[in-house]
Amino acid sequence: TKLFRLIFLVLGALLIILSPEMSKSAMFYYSNAMILGIVLVILIVLFQ
Repeated sequence: TKLFRLIFLVLGALLIILSPEMSKSAMFYYSNAMILGIVLVILIVLFQ
């Protein structure tokens, strides 16, 4: 579980560092919306 916390800490720091660059990209918004939609569909199917 400590490894997961470290991985999420590093990923979070990377997201914060790269956020100004990513916010300029329309592809970033589309891909995030698609990923969010897919995750929501999977959760809905799992918890029916």
